[in-house]
Amino acid sequence: MPITWKPFVDLVRGHQRFIITTHVRPDPDGLGSQLALADVLERMGKTVRMVIASAWPVRYTFLDPDRRIERFTPPGDACQDAEVIVVLDTATWNQLGDFGEWMKTSAARKVVIDHHVTQDDLGALMLVDTTSESTGRLPHEAICALGEPLSARAASCLFAAVATDTGWFRHKNTSPATFALAEVLAKAGADPT
Repeated sequence: MPITWKPFVDLVRGHQRFIITTHVRPDPDGLGSQLALADVLERMGKTVRMVIASAWPVRYTFLDPDRRIERFTPPGDACQDAEVIVVLDTATWNQLGDFGEWMKTSAARKVVIDHHVTQDDLGALMLVDTTSESTGRLPHEAICALGEPLSARAASCLFAAVATDTGWFRHKNTSPATFALAEVLAKAGADPT
């Protein structure tokens, strides 16, 4: 189901300080989506902090070699000035760990960008497409809606998101649109290796 991205575009244009997170025990879909969206927001002049509420999965260091994604630790003082919280690849409280508890008390605007069927009420703008093969497709759509170019680094992160959530294009959720997106990402500089 297509997402109307205008509310997200308006939110991005109207705010400066963002926190982007994903689920505990993150995979390339969540991490790659975080990194790609952060890349674009930072190039727009926004301040972005990326956090996860669990240990960093070492096997995915290739996505974030500089380790810009931090582990969230309560009480979350470093996150207090956030104006917008973007949650990627989940919309359930139990997958947000300690960050979810902190988020419940935050006055920041909340956005969920996800492709899963299971959803809790996070008090957020819900941008969900359950027909999408991965969350990685959705930040790409958001970036297009913002009218921003995709860097090679962001394209590689989104390629990893889409490729791994489709089992390297073997799972049933792979469609012609998946290959079309892979082509767009490769043309933008994604490194499939």
